[in-house]
Amino acid sequence: KYTSFFGGHYGNKSFYAFYPEELGFVLFAEIFYRIFGTGSSALLFQILNVIAMDFTYVGLVLLSKRIFDRSSVTNLTAILLTLCLQPMFITTFTYSFLIGLAFIVWAIYFAVRFMQDNKLWHAGVGILLGILGYVIRPEYMVILIALSIALLLHTVDKLKVLAIVMAAFVIAGAVGVQALVINGYANRANAKLDTHLSLKLRHYAGVSESGMAPGWYNAVDVNTLLNANMDMDAAEETAKAGIDARMKTLAGSKRTISFFKEKLLSQVNEPAFQSIWLSQVRNHRTAPGEQLSPIVTSAYTGGLHLLLDNWFHYFNMIVFLFSTAGLIFLIFRRTLTPASLILPLGFTGGVIYHMLYEGKSQYILSYFVLLLPIAAYGIIESGKAIASLQKKLTKSKTEEAS
Repeated sequence: KYTSFFGGHYGNKSFYAFYPEELGFVLFAEIFYRIFGTGSSALLFQILNVIAMDFTYVGLVLLSKRIFDRSSVTNLTAILLTLCLQPMFITTFTYSFLIGLAFIVWAIYFAVRFMQDNKLWHAGVGILLGILGYVIRPEYMVILIALSIALLLHTVDKLKVLAIVMAAFVIAGAVGVQALVINGYANRANAKLDTHLSLKLRHYAGVSESGMAPGWYNAVDVNTLLNANMDMDAAEETAKAGIDARMKTLAGSKRTISFFKEKLLSQVNEPAFQSIWLSQVRNHRTAPGEQLSPIVTSAYTGGLHLLLDNWFHYFNMIVFLFSTAGLIFLIFRRTLTPASLILPLGFTGGVIYHMLYEGKSQYILSYFVLLLPIAAYGIIESGKAIASLQKKLTKSKTEEAS
């Protein structure tokens, strides 16, 4: 039944009139429910999230091995991923984050193998996985763009024309397959899906205030399209005028810098990335009169919550610090390659995207985990640099004493 295609979510309009790109995940969910039945428990989907997270972690460990080719960095990447608990908590959220990320990480892995081994089948698998990752989670286009930039640089560096062909195929294929999915559902439901929230509408929402934090979800884009009677051109004109007026207001009140600073920090500097909150606000299936277990209550509001919050805070700080150090080492030692650029570029692209458009800290988690291999490299190289400095200081003191 396709009743959700015919109104009721926003006013009398369908959710998919605003977010047709979400139909990629709907297709994935449809396949899942056709296999396991529509009466299957949400727990099955959560298990699928756990499997996707495991595949993501394995992919990042193998990527670390491919990019740095050092067992110390690979092993430390595995340790950091084990200590990164936020994705484990977000597995209870039956959404597309982890499933799409698994496909994207493995797309990067096969693209890196293609750049290193120049085997066409690696490119083919990478293209397929990249398309699937984007169709399931469209925001991951920013990671595919990072991947395409790396492939372009590889083309320039190694004169391998096939690399840029792969970049073109993965981007064009992703957009094309998404359009096929949307048209397929529109035809099956006999519905008209010719509207969406354009980037201009999303940017209007992204520079507007929200009850949660600056630029977080506020429905400004949805309401603009609704008020324009679903006329895309009229809505975009309103959005353009709204953006101009909003930027003038921010500039006039000298709040431009503080607005985007608060928006950045509210996303990047939220230690849990909303991973525990997403479980806390869900409906919990308990028997009448039954309370949540003490450990769950503690994780939500008690001592365990405080412990986890502190753990997330210091862990994130270490990752941000040493991933920056790792990138600096790669640049100044002239060992930065197109392959090693993909992960930090994917993180940067994700942050910029959500600074311009709708922000939420839960969105940043997907990009945060991409930093862990770079952070592992940064920790190893920082340790070597400190040991080398200590050795030089000891040698200098010995020479002075003699």
